[in-house]
Amino acid sequence: MRELLLQLETEARRAARAARAARLGTTPGATEHQLALLRTFVGTGHLPSDLEALYRWHDGGDGETWFGGGGFWYFRPIESAIDIVTEWRRQRLDLVSGTTDESTHPPASGIWPTEWVPFLDWNSDVFAVADCRSPDRTPVLGVDLEAGQVVRWASDLQDFFRYVVSLHKERRELDVDQLMAGKTPPQET
Repeated sequence: MRELLLQLETEARRAARAARAARLGTTPGATEHQLALLRTFVGTGHLPSDLEALYRWHDGGDGETWFGGGGFWYFRPIESAIDIVTEWRRQRLDLVSGTTDESTHPPASGIWPTEWVPFLDWNSDVFAVADCRSPDRTPVLGVDLEAGQVVRWASDLQDFFRYVVSLHKERRELDVDQLMAGKTPPQET
């Protein structure tokens, strides 16, 4: 995983030199305390090694982070990921208890399992989610809360980042519409 992340950083820097939006790698890695908070929040007592490696590399990006898409992709820091899920859970509780009108919230706000960590989002509409139920493999899911849609984007984080790196090398963008339509990256076996 570390090698893939270094390739991603190299490609992002190359893209920046070519006048493309790139601000990847300006934040430090997560601290042990931040990782412990995320482990507790997820509720499994562990984080998949690839997700830990991602956050040890950098704890999110600083605003518009280039993940192959013209500045609309955001690499969420641990604190932001926890805040996002906490808000969705609060909204879901409000809906279940009847304290809010369902029409003011995305219809899929109740689909969020505890073990899902949103690590990347597109324009705060569609989220790339690490499914942390297994310590060995971390499937990447695409979640569109507005549409109530969940699509498997990659069998694990390494497959997802291989795809991102390949797009960088080809000077192509990570296309949210294609991903949500089920046109997912090739899977390693």
